[in-house]
Amino acid sequence: MFTENGSYIEGVNIVALNNDNILAYCISDSNGDYSISIKSDSDSITLQAYSINYSKEKIVLPLSTVSYNFYLTPKINKLKEVVLKAKPIVRKGDTLNYSVSSFKGKNDVKLIDVLSKMPGIEVLNNGKILYEGKAIEKYYIEGLDMLEGRYNLANANLSANSVATVQVLENHQPLKVLKNYGSDKASINIKLKNSVTTTGTANLGLGVSPLIHDMNFTPIIIAKNKQFLVSLMSNNIGDDISKQVEVLTIDELVNKLDYNTEKKDWVSLQNISLPQFNTNRFLFNNSNILSTNFITKLGNDVEFKFNASLLNDFSENKGGKNTSYFTPNDTIYVEEIFINKVNSNYLKTEFVLEKNTDDIFLKNKLNINVSQENKNGLLENEGDTIKQKVDIKHLSISNNLRILKPINNDFIKFNSFISYIQTPQTLNVSKVNNNLYSSQLIDLNTLYSMTKLGYTNSYKRLILSYEIGVSTTYNNLISNLTNATLPIENNITWFDYNSYIETSVIYEKGRFKLEVNIPINYRNYNIEENKESVNKNLSKIFFEPRIYFKYQLTGKLKSTLSYRNNNVIGNIDKLFFNPILKDYRTLAKYSTDIPIKNRKTYSAGLIYNNPLYSVFSHLYYNYSAIMRNTIETSSIDNSGNSLIGAINNENSGINHNISYSVNKYFSNINTSLKFDAQANLSNNEMYINNTISDVTSQSTIFKLKASSLVNEYFDVFLEGTYMFGKTTSSNTSGSFSQESITSNVNIYPSKNHSITFVNDLYFRDGYTSYFFDLSYKYKLSKEFKLELKWINIFNYKTFKNYSISSYALIESYYIIRPNQVMVSVKYSF
Repeated sequence: MFTENGSYIEGVNIVALNNDNILAYCISDSNGDYSISIKSDSDSITLQAYSINYSKEKIVLPLSTVSYNFYLTPKINKLKEVVLKAKPIVRKGDTLNYSVSSFKGKNDVKLIDVLSKMPGIEVLNNGKILYEGKAIEKYYIEGLDMLEGRYNLANANLSANSVATVQVLENHQPLKVLKNYGSDKASINIKLKNSVTTTGTANLGLGVSPLIHDMNFTPIIIAKNKQFLVSLMSNNIGDDISKQVEVLTIDELVNKLDYNTEKKDWVSLQNISLPQFNTNRFLFNNSNILSTNFITKLGNDVEFKFNASLLNDFSENKGGKNTSYFTPNDTIYVEEIFINKVNSNYLKTEFVLEKNTDDIFLKNKLNINVSQENKNGLLENEGDTIKQKVDIKHLSISNNLRILKPINNDFIKFNSFISYIQTPQTLNVSKVNNNLYSSQLIDLNTLYSMTKLGYTNSYKRLILSYEIGVSTTYNNLISNLTNATLPIENNITWFDYNSYIETSVIYEKGRFKLEVNIPINYRNYNIEENKESVNKNLSKIFFEPRIYFKYQLTGKLKSTLSYRNNNVIGNIDKLFFNPILKDYRTLAKYSTDIPIKNRKTYSAGLIYNNPLYSVFSHLYYNYSAIMRNTIETSSIDNSGNSLIGAINNENSGINHNISYSVNKYFSNINTSLKFDAQANLSNNEMYINNTISDVTSQSTIFKLKASSLVNEYFDVFLEGTYMFGKTTSSNTSGSFSQESITSNVNIYPSKNHSITFVNDLYFRDGYTSYFFDLSYKYKLSKEFKLELKWINIFNYKTFKNYSISSYALIESYYIIRPNQVMVSVKYSF
């Protein structure tokens, strides 16, 4: 194979043809030589030589020809343009890879803007991420869990331009020592375009009516073995930035629930239930937060994490509510008007040392949290003007140590947790008209400890686990209620001791998985009221089995079944013997036996995921049967004043819940459709105004969402919601329905300009609210944007909302923030 001047040509394709049928082919070597063997009944063959850099040559030769030299002429071949379009979702094993560029619109600046458009992934109003209708277990950035569940900080500040892929890790096992033991939980990993990068957001906005500001500076540094995120935020535009440092992953939430370290408010202002739409519609605030988050890999695969958040927040709520209490023989109406002001300060710190390898898992977490809240309320009720003042302090210190160590094919596990909590609280209530005054003091100190030891081994397809554990709780509650009569006091010492032994069996084969947990719990409680010389004791053994079953029907469809029997013993907030003033018109007194609630829960699920066609769907049903040894009581007078508590009386309740979701992404038209439905029905017995009543509550919610990147000039988001609620108590009942339609339309008249229209329309039993916002963005450069925003253009002053409780229907109305104009400079890096 030669050029015209006799040079060798390497890499030329030679094909032998007979009537356009390929008989054989080869490629020339570095010396221009080629060799081809042909079997044919024909007398001649066609040889064709071609290369991308040379002209094509063709010759017909007798079959007896032994050799032939091609001489090719150099030629420039212009290739046709080829456009490669990546699939929006690609599955690789148990990992789903969502391409961010496939779902990103021109106005999508932060990762959270894109996440909410990805089929199969749901982002709730508080930022919590669900997959298959369940909260995710872990949130990683480039494989590292820096934020320990506070992933709102990343979602709200990671530049969408810096993220390449969002990975959903199905059946993810976060502990490497357990890599051979499956998990049914999902986690998320954020893959950046550059594994070593500096990204984040910066924003400065100023406006009027009244003077408003919005400031955010959040740099994020991602390196191979280090990550750093610091966020400084301040605003008075109604944005609740405290949500950004809330723990949201199921792994951390379960720990908080088990160890009960969260602040518990014993006293409160009478307040308005918050509506389910953006807080920047109704929240009058001045919020400031500084959050620092850091992770680094030390030697020997040890990670060190530090997370700290400092918050100063002032908020004001104005509005009122009309409450209808459904008693057995009457309906009681209460009308209230509020102005509540809350000043909150807290510091939350976390130090984590973790080693997660195939040889050991070790994690020690130290938390120190300090907070103080000062609340002031002014209330009008039936001509009375009432002042309320609440002061709540909280200190909690806790340490959690976990160790898992393999021994051959088995492993041992150890867990130790200890915490101390101090929560002094006061409530002062005074009536301006007649100088009546009440003061409630609460001082609660809690010391909790827990130790677990376990061993796991496997035998063929069986995994057997054995665990023993001991926990103790010491509470000391002192309360003092002072008013015109004699002081009312509580001085309670609460000590409980819990020990258990648990055997677990997991059997997994192919598409089938069965998990059975058989715990036996011994619980001992001793509660003493030192003022009244009252003593309550409980010593009992509980059998609380759990069963979980999963079957993969097809590669895309799986089913789940589960059963759980658990017993909940009442805490100290459900057992005190003298009244405590909870708010200005609610007294509480629980002087029963130690409350025990047994709950049997049956669940079934059907999950369908088809990433190839971008279809995700799930259906869940839950049924709970509840037995209690005490029954809730409530005595309500015509002014709405109530005494709540409980009496010894066995009673039962049931709860049904069904939810369905289907999500489909149409890649050819860049459109995502999602439909959600949920229905809940509960029936419980309550003792209302000296009569036992069956209280039935039901609620139904339907949601339809659509987002579409129509073309380069236009994209749109639409959401419609319908909600119905009803409560029935003996001869009285109440119900409500409400609908809402939200739309977000972006228009791009030219390359660097965009206009956004936001419309929120709400219907509440004949009452209509309409909010309209307008914003204009100008792209100064790839990183800088200038935004002009006009909020609540029609200057709606109030908003009505409905909520429902066990035996009450509440109509709330809120004073809405006035229309306001703000100019912002935004920077993404």
